[in-house]
Amino acid sequence: MLKNANSNMWIQNIRLSLMTLIFATATMMSSDGEKIIAKGLFQGWTNLVWTMTIAAATGGLVVSAVMKYADNVKKTYCQTLAIGLTAVISICIGERNLSASLAVGVLLVMVSIAVYALYPPPPQPTSPSPKDEAQYDLI
Repeated sequence: MLKNANSNMWIQNIRLSLMTLIFATATMMSSDGEKIIAKGLFQGWTNLVWTMTIAAATGGLVVSAVMKYADNVKKTYCQTLAIGLTAVISICIGERNLSASLAVGVLLVMVSIAVYALYPPPPQPTSPSPKDEAQYDLI
């Protein structure tokens, strides 16, 4: 998706969702079609599954908004930061032990985010629009 495209963010989301829906439906029906026809699409869904599904959908909308108003590097940093924070929370609640590689990885991510924030890349030069180029045509 191009950031300068005139297409609405919601239209882009609908297009991407429809393409995904086609392939997901084909895969789902080929592997579990008989069960779905017999018991329904949402068989076995619990409140936790619904919560995770809604969280994933919300995350997708947030990512598309970030991609519209920010750049890919910032999106990647946000994802990496979220993974690091999830690891730290897992350690705090006792689900995971702190390993040296995890500590070094989280530290490197934090340092790289700080360096990127303190020393952002220079802005890219913009190319002149065709209207501006017409002003400089040779006679």
